[in-house]
Amino acid sequence: MIAAFKLPAFYNYPNLGAVSLLFILFGYATFAWMYLIAGTFKNAGMAFITYVCINLFIGINTIISSSVVYMLLQQTSTTDKNYQSLNTTYNVLTNFFKVFPQFCFGYGLIELAQQQAIQDQYAVFGSSNEVNIFDLDVLGYMFVAMTVQGTFCFLLRLLINDGIIYSVKTFFKKQFKLYPLIVKDPDEDEDVKAERDRVDSGCANGDLLVLEGLTKVFHQVNKKVFAVNNMSLGIPPGECFGLLGVNGAGKTTTFKMLTGDTSPSSGNIQIRNYMGNMVNVLGFNTEWSSFGYCPQEDALDELMTGLEHLYYYARIHGIPERRIKSVSNQLLQKLQLVQYKDRITASYSCGTRRKLSTALALIGRPSILLLDEPSSGMDPKTKRHLWKIISEEIQEKCAVVLTSHSMEECEALCTRLAIMVKGKFQCIGSLQHVKNRLA
Repeated sequence: MIAAFKLPAFYNYPNLGAVSLLFILFGYATFAWMYLIAGTFKNAGMAFITYVCINLFIGINTIISSSVVYMLLQQTSTTDKNYQSLNTTYNVLTNFFKVFPQFCFGYGLIELAQQQAIQDQYAVFGSSNEVNIFDLDVLGYMFVAMTVQGTFCFLLRLLINDGIIYSVKTFFKKQFKLYPLIVKDPDEDEDVKAERDRVDSGCANGDLLVLEGLTKVFHQVNKKVFAVNNMSLGIPPGECFGLLGVNGAGKTTTFKMLTGDTSPSSGNIQIRNYMGNMVNVLGFNTEWSSFGYCPQEDALDELMTGLEHLYYYARIHGIPERRIKSVSNQLLQKLQLVQYKDRITASYSCGTRRKLSTALALIGRPSILLLDEPSSGMDPKTKRHLWKIISEEIQEKCAVVLTSHSMEECEALCTRLAIMVKGKFQCIGSLQHVKNRLA
């Protein structure tokens, strides 16, 4: 567009190079801060609208406010008593606004136009006033500011992804005792207490998944709500552990913390990796470990087919390209999805979507399988087939955590289960043991 209209302020040498650099650095800085806040959104459409609104709001308001002060400054005599205060205000505003890439980009274009206007005035009188537009006093500060902004946001995002921010936060919580107040229940069930003691004493260190004092607090007006309250649990290989409870008991919140979707308020989550070492999920140090996760709400793209989903997730898991086809076909046959493989998931029934979500969770032969109501929406025959598949995974020493509203499903699969009420275990043990306790 600049080349087509050949605007002197943006097209003449070396202005075209400066404009190109402004666009590049603006993209770099803006993409970096958008990437930084991307984790706060759950919906892509809402994220896009928010990004556009923020860019427009910051860009328009910073440019207009600084321009208004600049025009007032130009119309004020240097001997006027208000000149010094206006000059100070303008310098403070422009220096502060340089933390925003939107301002740096707009200010840079305005500065180029001003410099071109000055050159045109000199040309009228047959003179010239050559200025290096890359000097710090001209556009140099804008280039430096956007480079620093982009680099800082990228590094901060990397620190968050690597869990360093969380580790520092946890350290200060321990030093200054800022953990949420956990009220110990004097009436805690004896089996729940025995499981907590087993974890605290280190007897659960041989398990595949260990939760120690896991707590999640949501802050509301004038009160704290414990979604998960001081949960301690160890799950050994070859065990299917069931979580039973009504909606809002804390089951899905527990799963979100296990998968890293939500950070816990306190506590630790440790898993045993393929090398036999215990690693901290909260520190994001999960090399050589494998999770399989079937969420309560299917994470499926409605415009992709079932086969495309399997190929896509297989590549994410790092399965060699030569094996992706065979792995996908095996899972399609295993979950009885062959006839649906070339249909887009928007046409799938609820039960078929759950089967595909389970197939995606099984990619890579995970050592820990998290299933959040996997059989919801299925007919009885399909449910029993799914139970058979889960049982095969358990026999192969996979640790399974299952949430369900069905006692029949827990009876068919679970070696142990716990009943959750308001974020706490009310009882824990085998199905028969729980039945006897509650009878």
